[in-house]
Amino acid sequence: GGILRIYHELSLRNKKNQFKDCIVFSGDIVAHESILERLIEEWEKLQKTTEKNCYDALMSSLKLTEDRKDVLWVSDNREEVTGYGEKDFSEAKQKNWQPRLFSNHQILSHRNFSNLMKNDTELQIPKESSISLFYKNIIFSGQKIKHIDYSENYYWFNVGTHNEYIDC
Repeated sequence: GGILRIYHELSLRNKKNQFKDCIVFSGDIVAHESILERLIEEWEKLQKTTEKNCYDALMSSLKLTEDRKDVLWVSDNREEVTGYGEKDFSEAKQKNWQPRLFSNHQILSHRNFSNLMKNDTELQIPKESSISLFYKNIIFSGQKIKHIDYSENYYWFNVGTHNEYIDC
């Protein structure tokens, strides 16, 4: 709910913010700075195409090095995010989806927030991750999530725990 809460606060301060897309980087990830430039470049390219309203988000992911319950599924050509989690495993197998690791680097269209926010100052913030709050809904509603690979040449570390921070 943190992304929604911040977006809502910024929108209350200035109504024009309700029509701005949202770039999100996780606070407990140390990453190569070029990924931000690449995300923005890809998003801007999408906005110039006739398909710009087809994509409600852009997400980067990393090569998966171990089996995970929170696997991110992408199309076989790795152009779109197609699912998330173990429940999509059988469909992923049938459609040759690729398992990936969500990098926590993303851009969300402002359209994702409009149905969750109210015009008043009170907002009930769900205690859900961005995956549950936004991405599963985007996929379920038939909208698309553009995917880009997080280059293996870039560094990426999760520093969410003390030990991970020391390892970084």
